[in-house]
Amino acid sequence: MLKISLNENLTISSITDVYAGFKESLQAEKETVELDLSAIETIDSAGLQLIMFIKQTCQNRNIPLNCSFKNKVVLDAAEHLGIVLN
Repeated sequence: MLKISLNENLTISSITDVYAGFKESLQAEKETVELDLSAIETIDSAGLQLIMFIKQTCQNRNIPLNCSFKNKVVLDAAEHLGIVLN
């Protein structure tokens, strides 16, 4: 299982490393991806794009994704932009 724990600040200034790590790890892993959003305290549209990219990539490659979108900060930001995360 590939576990991705996102930091408290998921903004444009911090997503490059997360993106690179995810992309590299996904090349080796074909098992379930677990996305942990629990620590996120700040998120912007780039952070939401990264979450959606991870979700879409897993769907396209038929890789199971375990993720709870119950983080209020993430849900509020997504709702503000009209994005559905389930």
